[in-house]
Amino acid sequence: MPLHPEPAQDDEKSDLLKGTIMNEFVRVEEVHGIGLGLVAFKPIPSGTTWFRMTSDNNLVIPRNAFEHIRRIAKGCPEWESLRQSIQLFSWYNSSEDAINFPLDNVRYMNHAVDCNSTYDEPPEGAYLGAPSYTNCDIRPGEEIRENYLSYPECPWADLCDSFLKPQPRPSSEDFVGQYQPVPPAEIMITRGQFRVYAESNLSRDVDKALLLVLAKTGIFDEERQAFILRIPTEGQ
Repeated sequence: MPLHPEPAQDDEKSDLLKGTIMNEFVRVEEVHGIGLGLVAFKPIPSGTTWFRMTSDNNLVIPRNAFEHIRRIAKGCPEWESLRQSIQLFSWYNSSEDAINFPLDNVRYMNHAVDCNSTYDEPPEGAYLGAPSYTNCDIRPGEEIRENYLSYPECPWADLCDSFLKPQPRPSSEDFVGQYQPVPPAEIMITRGQFRVYAESNLSRDVDKALLLVLAKTGIFDEERQAFILRIPTEGQ
């Protein structure tokens, strides 16, 4: 019987949509000829939900916020690093016309057409609870990979799958020019999100990009009990 995704009962939802479950199945390791990837450290039966998107392991970045980041990145190295990190690791959240930025180690998952894992959108187009489940039995030491081309395509930003698409796409300048004006924006990072991110593998500079920007410009809002990243406008 498949282990993926069973509807949660109401009293289970609060636990289901927090934290991250992937650390129970995989870890970041060097993959020969590729670099870092997600590797199983124990047998994972076919149909196992090994990843589920939660309020803690996913940061929703609205289009407005991303437009701000893209504008100021040209003159700010730390924001440019964050822009690159977002575009490298994120996928499109079609239900909210936003970007899903992963805070856990799922950002180390590599692409393969002959993938052994499938990402499944949850019912009614929501993003929380969206699972990834294995297509076959996975042995210890085997890498987990998904087909990036199966993810929804973002109409206004090049995200993790853009390098796989041969057709020409508008440049960053074209995207910015289509979206005027850009109102002020901020990104809120909860304690749970920060904990998951801080406990993930931050060995590469591109993985630390959010942490560096948060350390330099973020504040902690006592009322909201969250870190606030106010994105400066051009000229600030």
